[in-house]
Amino acid sequence: MKLHEHTITNISSILAGIISIIIATSIPAIYFFSTYKYMGGSINAELVVTAQTIEEFVIRNPNSWQFEEIRLKEVLEHKIDSSSHDNKIIKDLSGNVIAEIREPLAPPVVIFSEPIYDSGVQVASVEIEHSLRALYFRTALIGVLSSVLGIITFLAFYFFRKRI
Repeated sequence: MKLHEHTITNISSILAGIISIIIATSIPAIYFFSTYKYMGGSINAELVVTAQTIEEFVIRNPNSWQFEEIRLKEVLEHKIDSSSHDNKIIKDLSGNVIAEIREPLAPPVVIFSEPIYDSGVQVASVEIEHSLRALYFRTALIGVLSSVLGIITFLAFYFFRKRI
């Protein structure tokens, strides 16, 4: 009977460890990917609005819109989320910068892009560069807290197993 109790004890300890690891890793992973997806959707929405506004400049003046740097910068300065710090850049098809609004960004940086069209033909693109550093730090903090929760869960299983 002792061998059977010892096997159940080992299995329950392994199971408690697996559950604790799942808790410690899944919470920060879910947070990171859901927040990244939300951030990406927000930035893409801003890109679409910015690209449509720039396309209006292109339609009004197709031969010289790219020389209206002051007006293009005004378009780039508008933000849906005023708390975000992003770089916005308009580039022609050769990759030359037409207009830009830059702030120092901490790495790592992710770049989102949206084409700008004139009568169905791409003439340029607008890019938004966004730092992921704040997201990494928040995910790390949540990782520490979920690891503590995982340890507490393991210890609860461990002491509960000893009482039985």
